[in-house]
Amino acid sequence: MNVEIIKQSIIQAKWFSQIGNCFPGDGMLAVPNLQAWLTKIFNSDIGEREACIAANMDWLPSSITDSDPIHGSALRNYLEENQIDYRPVLKEISQLCIKSLRIVADDAITCGPHNFTKAAKDAALYCARIAAMESMANKPGRWCDLLTLYEGGYWPCGLMPNGSLVVF
Repeated sequence: MNVEIIKQSIIQAKWFSQIGNCFPGDGMLAVPNLQAWLTKIFNSDIGEREACIAANMDWLPSSITDSDPIHGSALRNYLEENQIDYRPVLKEISQLCIKSLRIVADDAITCGPHNFTKAAKDAALYCARIAAMESMANKPGRWCDLLTLYEGGYWPCGLMPNGSLVVF
């Protein structure tokens, strides 16, 4: 996946239009809803599987200042060591992604009183930026794969301790 394909993925994305309908592939767990996150204590009313996921999942990053749980600082270091000027590309990707995400209503992803929409949009932006970095480093990997899930309308929202991806 190169930067041009990433741009097309962002433009064509069906942002969050298929949430709750994911059929998981290898290394993935699908959650049909966000009921497990309604309370701080996960009870059996939501189902044992969902409670286990909610209790153990680490949310994927949604802030530009969050560290990359997959690569750490390796991508950035590689790009800087090889004098690849990635910042203008990240700016362009960010602007394109923000523009594309405008189609998502501010209350598109809610569960009870909780609104997950801003976190989901910010996580999509984070993903697009890191996918672009993977591409510029000629190391397309997990973030490029996650961007494909976003493009399909899903929300890859977290990682389990064993590395499995949680998708809503």
